[in-house]
Amino acid sequence: MGEIMRAHDWASTPFGPLESWPQSLRSALSICLNSAFPVAIYWGEELRLLYNDAWSVIPGPRHPSALGKPAKEVWSDIWHIIEPQLGQVLDGEGFATFDQLLPMQRYGFAEETFWNYSFTPIRGEDGSVVGVFNSGSETTNKVQEERRLSLLFQLVDRLGQEMSAEGIVEGAAEVLSEPMPGVSVALAHQKDGGYEILGPGEPALPRRLALQRARTMDEKLLETLRAGRTVVYDERHLDALGERGTAKMREKNIAALLAAPILQNREFVAAFFVTAREPRIWSDADIRLVAEIAERVWNAIELANARTRLRESDARFEMAVNASAIVGTWNWDLVNDLIFTDERFAELYSVEPAAAREGLSLDNFLGSLHPDDSGWVKERIEQAIERRGEFSAEYRLQQKDGTVRWVLAEGRCETNDTGRPVRFPGVSVDLTDRKNAEEKQALLVRELHHRVKNNLATVQSIIRYALRTSSTIDELQESVSARIAALSRTHDLLARGEWTTVSVETIFRTETEAYDDGLRVRLSGPDIELDADRAAALSTAVHELTTNALKHGALSSDKGNVEVDWHVHPD
Repeated sequence: MGEIMRAHDWASTPFGPLESWPQSLRSALSICLNSAFPVAIYWGEELRLLYNDAWSVIPGPRHPSALGKPAKEVWSDIWHIIEPQLGQVLDGEGFATFDQLLPMQRYGFAEETFWNYSFTPIRGEDGSVVGVFNSGSETTNKVQEERRLSLLFQLVDRLGQEMSAEGIVEGAAEVLSEPMPGVSVALAHQKDGGYEILGPGEPALPRRLALQRARTMDEKLLETLRAGRTVVYDERHLDALGERGTAKMREKNIAALLAAPILQNREFVAAFFVTAREPRIWSDADIRLVAEIAERVWNAIELANARTRLRESDARFEMAVNASAIVGTWNWDLVNDLIFTDERFAELYSVEPAAAREGLSLDNFLGSLHPDDSGWVKERIEQAIERRGEFSAEYRLQQKDGTVRWVLAEGRCETNDTGRPVRFPGVSVDLTDRKNAEEKQALLVRELHHRVKNNLATVQSIIRYALRTSSTIDELQESVSARIAALSRTHDLLARGEWTTVSVETIFRTETEAYDDGLRVRLSGPDIELDADRAAALSTAVHELTTNALKHGALSSDKGNVEVDWHVHPD
């Protein structure tokens, strides 16, 4: 700037020849030109401009013609802001500001710029204010970075509330409307061989444009996006879309466009568009912000789609659960020791369903375990977590009504990328009916084993008795056959009662029904149920009595009657 200053024709300006400049101006200018910090001097009534090399980049293309020009002429675009500030200094009071917004139009369009700067009065030889000493630096990048982070936080907050892809894109549009008023946004993603557009914006692609046609009309746009590069179309990048693309923009009255590609596994899957009808220049901060928003919007859409699929899967799973023996599912957050369950699971474990949906600790569920099972079940859970493996256990649960239910619980311990256990999902299956059936079957097997042994002993007794009382082979055969037939009838009665009990009256009626015409046999007595052993013994005895009555007693003639009475005698 020293050479430019010396070569300038100052004599033809209100400053006059250099040698005529007052000492106060010379001193201030010396400080200005020798400073490595951006410094400018506004001098005289018109506040004409002098500045150093570091400051020369601030006016952009207005340099070097800004040298010696009035401040109002150089800064016409921001004069409404700095005029009162300079006026305060001309009145003798210094001024400083931080992150001041100055919407400059240095390149033919409005751009947001932010600055830290000060205005200091320069006093002449008579003590009056004759100029303003200005030093400052641009903070646009800092302010934009802070705003970017704030917007991203807002976006995350906003997107977390949306569950549909359309709502997510609209949420992004609302967030972007603050730093970029007047823009429209949209998301174009591949679908069914073409592109589907989400959002109210007006991107370069129509709502459903065939892929082949898109290659023809917007080949340069798609080529750039597929290469993973952001498309920047504005006053500085009018050739970014080629002739066809630029014509398309003009046709749609789009003056500026940003298109950020979205890649998955290095493959182009979607693009996020920001368009403006008014001319503007996209800053590096704008480009970076849109790229980050694009990524977050797509992640939110993917998450929303995953949630939708999960809800559908849960609904299908719930239907399967309701149709099976599965009584419920759990998902254990190991990091926070919170188990989240469905309603059926909570009720089975005697836990309030609403609280279980919000998450409860493991101890809340273990409290319903049968005391004999609680200890070893806890150990098996700990082993599954320690091994990062599977868990399976059959145990009993005590219900609020005092009953006991059997369940099979199966789950697995899941880890994060570092191998730390973080999740333990699983299901519980109600085994109560199966266990009851197994217990009943085991009881029947034991009873059958007992009955077979007893029956063999009874048959042996029958044969020994028949041998003692029979004089011929025919008598022996008849005696044994009759007694075994009586025993068989009792077994039939027990089998119909599933080998539990048979009544005394049934045993007597079964043995005598062949000889009873409804009048000859009378039975009376209380209702008494006998177990298998007693029933077999009584059956054999009744058979002997009936046989004797048939051979030698009342049943040996047509006119004979039999009366049987039984009573219960206390021990």
